[in-house]
Amino acid sequence: MHATNSIFADRLFVPLMRAVLHVVLARGPWLVPAPSQASVVIEATRVVYSAAVAQREVRISNEDDFPNLIQVWVDSGDPESRPDAHDERFFITPPVFRMEPKSGQSLRLRYLENDLPKDRESLFYLNVLQVPPVSSDQQDNNKVLVMIRNRLKLFYRPETIHADPATAGDAIEFQIQKRDLGYVLVASNPSPFFITLTGLKLSSETADYTVDSRMVAPFARQMWMVDDPEVTDQGEISIRYQWIDDYGAGRPRTANVQR
Repeated sequence: MHATNSIFADRLFVPLMRAVLHVVLARGPWLVPAPSQASVVIEATRVVYSAAVAQREVRISNEDDFPNLIQVWVDSGDPESRPDAHDERFFITPPVFRMEPKSGQSLRLRYLENDLPKDRESLFYLNVLQVPPVSSDQQDNNKVLVMIRNRLKLFYRPETIHADPATAGDAIEFQIQKRDLGYVLVASNPSPFFITLTGLKLSSETADYTVDSRMVAPFARQMWMVDDPEVTDQGEISIRYQWIDDYGAGRPRTANVQR
């Protein structure tokens, strides 16, 4: 840590981290997901960590006119995770640091273990917590400290996967099945990649039916109830959707739905 960061840590780190711990433990409304206008901006909407590289860098920038304290950690799927529950299979530098106004910073992630599946991706989440500076007046007046957390999907991709991620979403197979409780739409993912599907709309000759966005795990399925007989009782059904690629872009596609 640089000298300026050490001074900052000595004066502000302890009270700020106490505030962070208080808010996270309380799980109150002061720890909020990052809105679109968040002032600490991450270069990507998702992070793909390829095992072929020693580490993965993620760039962030502080668009504020004042410094922010940043804390970073990885979790394995708990949306309520805390910094002290960091997944220790990943080493992050720096984990806590001060960001000067209008400045940038690189986060370096390094995977330390060798315990993940070799035939498919594994899913984690990268958390970036933004804590604004606290003046002595604010501490004395017991004002609420509002912190913003970005939480991004972090995909660990083994080097042994040889399939092409650029076409993974095109391989999703859709089927309408009749079950005891009604019809369900089934999306099957035959690929080793996590595939996020958005904007899904079923279409028959007479009606459209929209289902919610979901992520399909490698070699797994997702299912949705479809309760519109104008869709399920017709002949041919198609589906329009977008799947999200490695760069966070939506790739539109239309496919036939099997019966």
